[in-house]
Amino acid sequence: MAGIEKKMADFSNLILNEAKEQRGQILSEVEAEKNKVIQDKELEFLGEAYEDIQKAVARCEKAGNERVLRVEMDLKKGLIHKREAIIEEVFRGVREKIDAFKKTPAYADWLVKLAQKAAEEVGRDGLELYLAAEDMALAPVLEAQFAGAAVLQEEGDSQIGGVMAKNTARNVFCDYSIAAMLEQQKQDFLKISGLSIR
Repeated sequence: MAGIEKKMADFSNLILNEAKEQRGQILSEVEAEKNKVIQDKELEFLGEAYEDIQKAVARCEKAGNERVLRVEMDLKKGLIHKREAIIEEVFRGVREKIDAFKKTPAYADWLVKLAQKAAEEVGRDGLELYLAAEDMALAPVLEAQFAGAAVLQEEGDSQIGGVMAKNTARNVFCDYSIAAMLEQQKQDFLKISGLSIR
């Protein structure tokens, strides 16, 4: 019987040792699986945190850019208002000088020279000359200089003075109005003075 007990004890030890070995192997596998799950979750959380951070950074950048654009627009509006005030002041003086010049006899001579230049540019056949309403008193002078030409009043009040010419036969037009000259001077003034806005 002692032999059976020894065999049973050896068999029990063998089973216990095998069970310990399997237990150790299972614990190692569980530990490895647990570490892998933890690592995967850490990576997942880090990825989500990174995306959240990137979204927050993008929102901050967008908000910052919007604020900068608003400030730039406000500054540009202020600059435009200031520029318009400067232009208005400069060209008010010019307009006063033009009004004074229009009251002199030299204005009629100048108007005839402008009309001659316009007629050369568009041609005399079918010539129509357009004057500002306040210059229509000079129409007979131009009619005498340009036989057969129609001298008409410009519709509206944008011409200020000077002359516009149209050749109805060739459908050609040129603008030697004071308004056109002032607009060109305004553009030149903006370039020269550095007041042009991009």
